[in-house]
Amino acid sequence: KNNLWSYETFKIFEKDIKANTPSLEDFYNIVHPEDQSFVRNSFVNAMRNDSGFNFEHRIITAGNKIKYLQSIGQAFRNKKKSGGRISGIFMDITERKISEENLGKYLFELKKSKDLLEDKAMELASLNQQLLAASNELAKTNESKDKFFSILAHDLRSPFHGLLGFSNMLLAEYDNLSNEERKHITERINLSAIYVFKLIENLLE
Repeated sequence: KNNLWSYETFKIFEKDIKANTPSLEDFYNIVHPEDQSFVRNSFVNAMRNDSGFNFEHRIITAGNKIKYLQSIGQAFRNKKKSGGRISGIFMDITERKISEENLGKYLFELKKSKDLLEDKAMELASLNQQLLAASNELAKTNESKDKFFSILAHDLRSPFHGLLGFSNMLLAEYDNLSNEERKHITERINLSAIYVFKLIENLLE
């Protein structure tokens, strides 16, 4: 059986062009260990079915480099069906595969960044809802506070009016008032003062 390799094939495999063309078994040994079973089965099936093949695999060159190849060809069985030959080409697709791997890594990192941004966006949305709820609660509190102070001002205004009225009367008419009238006004002032004191005391409790 004759094994013929082109100059380009020797170059891809980094073998000396002056050396003998490797046998099929030698070729299998050059294939990356993880791909050997797949490559062998691909060629066997092609020969068994007298069919073409097109697949990708790795090799380890004489310079100990890992390369990606695309193998394309056709298997031809002889008339006795006891053997045959394989004709095809090897294409070095290492740069393309490395670009695909780098692209895959980039897309993976991009997806991670996108997921992280989406998570952060969800966190911000949640914080925004919490802030909105807190703002609404604060608005309700301020409304209640304003209502409370309005009621407080109203409740304090009446007894203070009494205090001011009776004290002004006492000051203005003191000499003209009888002791009984003075006592009555003083009692009214005292009652108003007690009311205000109790109101303030209740607020502070």
